[in-house]
Amino acid sequence: MNSDKEIEIWENYAKNNQYCQYDRLPALLKRYSFDEKIRICYEYSSKILQKGNLRNPESLQGLPLPFTLETFLMLSVEATEYQNRTFSDKKEHRHFFDMINAIWHHTPHKLVNLKSQDFIDWYLSLAPLTQFFYQQNYWILYYRYHYFFTFKSEQIDVPAHFYNCFGTYYDEFLQCGVLLYYLIFSGKPLPQDEIQNLLTSKFNTVTAKLSISRTEYVKLQRQALENQTVDEYIFSLRPSYTYAFIKHANRYFFPLPHLLPRNITSSLYYRLTEGNDTLRSLLGKNVIEQYVFEIVQQTHCYTDVRREIAYLGPRRTHAQSPDIIARHGNSILLLECKSTVPGIGMRTISDKTYCKTKKQLAKQIVQLYKSIQHFAQYNPYDDLKVTKDDIWGCVILLEDPYIRRENIYPQAFDSLDILESSEEATWIMHHIKIIDLYQLEVLCFCSNSIIDAIKKTNSTGEITAIPLEVPGELQLANPAFLQFRASVIEQIKKAIA
Repeated sequence: MNSDKEIEIWENYAKNNQYCQYDRLPALLKRYSFDEKIRICYEYSSKILQKGNLRNPESLQGLPLPFTLETFLMLSVEATEYQNRTFSDKKEHRHFFDMINAIWHHTPHKLVNLKSQDFIDWYLSLAPLTQFFYQQNYWILYYRYHYFFTFKSEQIDVPAHFYNCFGTYYDEFLQCGVLLYYLIFSGKPLPQDEIQNLLTSKFNTVTAKLSISRTEYVKLQRQALENQTVDEYIFSLRPSYTYAFIKHANRYFFPLPHLLPRNITSSLYYRLTEGNDTLRSLLGKNVIEQYVFEIVQQTHCYTDVRREIAYLGPRRTHAQSPDIIARHGNSILLLECKSTVPGIGMRTISDKTYCKTKKQLAKQIVQLYKSIQHFAQYNPYDDLKVTKDDIWGCVILLEDPYIRRENIYPQAFDSLDILESSEEATWIMHHIKIIDLYQLEVLCFCSNSIIDAIKKTNSTGEITAIPLEVPGELQLANPAFLQFRASVIEQIKKAIA
């Protein structure tokens, strides 16, 4: 969000410069060749990987932010060329940055028209949805989805489902993605022609599954809009989240390398489960819950970690405890896993989606609160007598919609018929948190206690804040994770030797 002074400076500069007018970009981009528009995206996306530490935004000074490049690409692909200009000379290069800044300063009309508080609520959800992914450690994501896509049990054979969907196994996607990432990160990014030769010679199947034609790209990005205007591109779902390569004029183009980690992790999961609620449910129950159980257990912060327990609930009904029960001294941690991801309406500023998502999250708080109330009925520790002040709970989301927590808790209180000013409401906000899986992974892989992290956040007075931030460089210590990373790196070194 820009300051008033920054806005004033920008408006004075942009007043008579058409390259600074967001609404003019679709027409202006028709003057530049397709190859050149892809080249400039690739150049700066590569620099983001080479120079940028996205946990430290200051390292990106002088570079376009990722979301501006992504929007620039969407506008560029849709703008059919009638000239072949380039951004190579100083004047045209300035025009490129004027267009990037026009994207940076543009606020969708639907957002501008909101009341002040509604604007803040939406902006604090939309900005993280388009920017927070790049602050995550990609190796943690590689490890997570490698675990998911290679998981086999009596209940589910994920590799078989994956092969049926993509025509190969996940290791080939991982090797392709990490190899390209390594070549770009090394500081000597390959030209587009050399990338095409690498893809078609070594990774035919992966390339086909990560490619989309220019026509289909435009069609897909239009499907993600509510009002069918380019005004919505700033925050909308990008086809490049799913497809790394654009096929055009019998060539493969690779415009945004910084999105490659997303292409070979979460996007593959969405594609695998799209339209298949049964498979999504099986993955959530058998794979995600087991994954969470294992990484919590490997943290070594807890004296005991268990999966869910069946017990007799109210009126002797069959009930289940939360998915994970962990003991930390005389304290108990309860984790409830939800394979929840933000709906597309969270990017198109749909009030209906926002309210539905908020209601679902409040319902999950209520569910966990009631489980805590019944803890004595499934307490697996004969030697442990706890009060509710000794119990802590987290709802674990696969991905966070970033709805402000202070907007979620009151809805939970209404469902429980609890006054927001009551001691019980304060206890809920202190003891029950909503976090995403990545935040849990960071704490576990750094051998930090989730309970201690929650207590630390509560001590700051920001009891509704997301509690699991680990400052500075991550000191990753999980043995299984470290072994996985070393093994993949060794494979890549052999591949380029």
